[in-house]
Amino acid sequence: MIDEKRLIEELRKSNYHHASNSREKALLDRTIRIVQEQPKVNEWIPIEERLPELAGYRCLATIENKYGQRKVADVFTNYGMYGVSPFWLSNAKEIDLSVWKVIAWQPLPNPYIKEK
Repeated sequence: MIDEKRLIEELRKSNYHHASNSREKALLDRTIRIVQEQPKVNEWIPIEERLPELAGYRCLATIENKYGQRKVADVFTNYGMYGVSPFWLSNAKEIDLSVWKVIAWQPLPNPYIKEK
C-alpha cells in the first residue's frame, strides 16, 4: 500500500527542483495528478461529499454521538421506501440516528490473498 500524500510530497521535493525545463516540470505535474486521481485505499468519505450509490451496500461507517464519541460500525445502506432519505442498518438493526449519526463511510477492503 502506498501513502499517496507522502509520495506526492517526495515527488515534489526530490524531483521538481531538479527538473531542468518546463517539459520535465509538466511531466512531473501530470504524474502527480495521476497519483491524486487514483482510487483511495482505506480513505474515509464524508457523507456530505458522497453517499454509496447502492442500497444494500455493505461498508464501514464512522458514527458519532452527541458527545463527540466516535466508533466504526459495519453497516448496510438503504434509501427508504418512499424516497431517497438515506438510513443505515447495522447487524439487522437500524442505527438509532437520535444517538449515533453516520459522518463518513468507506468501502470494505478486499479480503487478504496470499501472494505467490
